[in-house]
Amino acid sequence: MSRFSRVPHALLGADVGLSSIKLVELRLVGARYVVAHCAVEPLRKDWVLESGIAQMNEVVQALRRAVKRSGSQLDQVALALPASAVITRRIVLPLALTEQERELQVEVEAAHYIPYPLEDVCLDFCPTQSTQLANGDQELMIVAARRDRLQQCIDLAQAAGLRPVVVEVQPHAACLALIRMMSQSYAATGGGGGAAACSLLGVDS
Repeated sequence: MSRFSRVPHALLGADVGLSSIKLVELRLVGARYVVAHCAVEPLRKDWVLESGIAQMNEVVQALRRAVKRSGSQLDQVALALPASAVITRRIVLPLALTEQERELQVEVEAAHYIPYPLEDVCLDFCPTQSTQLANGDQELMIVAARRDRLQQCIDLAQAAGLRPVVVEVQPHAACLALIRMMSQSYAATGGGGGAAACSLLGVDS
């Protein structure tokens, strides 16, 4: 169920949009992340559609060019699916459940919300920020994506010579990035006594 193993300390982040591929490698310097390598490679408008990658060979070559242009030597990559390609749902389960019982219950709950057979989707879950509720229950976030759409991301990375280790959901990844930026800004001001501003911008798809 929970398919993501320990994430390595260094990896590439690749955002495959409708009009470009954006690639970035962040490096931890002290307590802060800095951009070590980055690149943007344009895509023709019919190569990637809302429904997925339409021209796989062309997008693979574009991803290879982006990696080469960035100068990064890493081959492990994190990818993300758009919100339109996934189904998310918050559920509440008893905290006392074992891991096996929790996984079985997640499948039961997911069957109510996912309009596809469970064998056609990849299903994962994680605790939310409100992990333990006042009554002793636990809130979980269920994330489901069609298996073929997820496989397309994996095939793209592998065909470009990369090793996919993380597949996130784009809005969730953006929120996590913003939280980390705010935490770093807060730490930079000593936890108060100064003002810090963070901006997270997305230009085009």
